Amino acid sequence: MEEIAEFFPIIKFKKEMLKIAEQFPTPAQIGYEDEEKSYILNYCAALNDKEYYIDYFNSYGDLAADDHADIILQQNRLRGIIVKNISTTKSFSVTKKMLWAIDKFNGSKYIDNNYVKNIDFKIGAWKKIKINVWYWLHSRIKKIILKYF
Repeated sequence: MEEIAEFFPIIKFKKEMLKIAEQFPTPAQIGYEDEEKSYILNYCAALNDKEYYIDYFNSYGDLAADDHADIILQQNRLRGIIVKNISTTKSFSVTKKMLWAIDKFNGSKYIDNNYVKNIDFKIGAWKKIKINVWYWLHSRIKKIILKYF
């Protein structure tokens, strides 16, 4: 149920979590609580004034990777997940999420089109989205008809 309610395909957390990070820093950051908060924010993006999300499109590669080759590998895996999901889903909800992810991915600082290519969204994909919208509407209408008639 939570997946349906959530629009973005992200790992998010409330701003209050930053206060907790300041109160309970890692052992190396005791006495440097503000730096703990800054460190966390280096790998996150604001979703709104009350929430952040782990920005695996722009920052997470710097944290999770040992070198440039690891970042390339991670970003190409992320690209593959997005392309597979947008290509195979019949869910309108997943399609909307993947369109958001494509926009974020293509705007990533890691895209260089030599090692990590952007996701080229062709006209054929729009036909698929129209089919997904139709499928979604059809399933909703069918549920309403079955419920009330």
